Amino acid sequence: MSVSQKLLMASGGTEQPFFAQTLYTGNSTNFRAFDMGHTSALVVNKMRSPFQSWCVSDVVRGVGKPLRFDKQLNESNSGNTMREFTSNGFKTGTSSLINQSPYNYVAYSFSTGGATTVTNTEGSITSSVNASVGNGFSICTYTGVGTNGATFGHGLDSTPELVIIKRRDAQGNWWVRGSVLAAGKYLQLDLTNGLLTSTFIGQTSTIVEINNNVDQNASGGTYVAYCFHSVAGKSKIGTYTGNGNTNGPIITLGFRPAFLMIKRVDNSGPWVILDSARDTSNPRTTAIDADDNDPEYTLSGGVNFGDSTFTIKTTAADLNSNNNSYLYLAVAEES
Repeated sequence: MSVSQKLLMASGGTEQPFFAQTLYTGNSTNFRAFDMGHTSALVVNKMRSPFQSWCVSDVVRGVGKPLRFDKQLNESNSGNTMREFTSNGFKTGTSSLINQSPYNYVAYSFSTGGATTVTNTEGSITSSVNASVGNGFSICTYTGVGTNGATFGHGLDSTPELVIIKRRDAQGNWWVRGSVLAAGKYLQLDLTNGLLTSTFIGQTSTIVEINNNVDQNASGGTYVAYCFHSVAGKSKIGTYTGNGNTNGPIITLGFRPAFLMIKRVDNSGPWVILDSARDTSNPRTTAIDADDNDPEYTLSGGVNFGDSTFTIKTTAADLNSNNNSYLYLAVAEES
């Protein structure tokens, strides 16, 4: 499928900032509106303190169907979580996952520019896809067939460097794979383990290949996949090698980061998230982990966000163990 055809498939999409974030205090008000400056497609909410799970919502699965990064739980029906996706953001319900008084929250919003969800038949499995070619991001849902080597179309014009898959109708781990990892390797977003190995997992510029593991492709099982690839000025996905020094690696992005997620790849470690909303100046030390429901915490040394880089300023093994490899997803601060 040509780029022009994929742009047509994502009809209705407009040029908007890819990413936006906000801090807020819950007020237990139903249909509370948030203006994010773009059309939200994927919204991730987290109570900052005390303990509470993540709340993951997207336009393809629809409102009131939260998933939780830190849990293997299936998609639940909860009308009090995400109430509406709007042209400039989203509206929440009153659930403690998303808007309970008097707790403090952070919300991360990713946009496909208001694109229409379409049917994609590029793979052996038909998928429903909401994609922004310009943002390098798509949301896909599909029904598994239980066979190794099955494929579904992702709607982008480049090979996804990061693919996050979760079963919706039953419990299962979050699979994280993509071309940024070695062939046949994957991680699990809800766990802290290092790289695992599996066959029949790959991706191309048109499709994602899956095996018959029940977390990806049980016959009749329903799934969601979030697909990303780097886009100049918007996002970058990559790896770096730690040096175990407070003057740690400097990673060139080509933009000032607003959001950064890092995972130690060749050993155990949490999925550490830093951002420019909870920490407005360097070093960024206020961390929160995607793999658990713990409150945010202070990371010794932290990370500096530069105009076109991020710099590791800690010897903590989670971010900078000598000769260990780390995966990162960095998203730009767009005006």
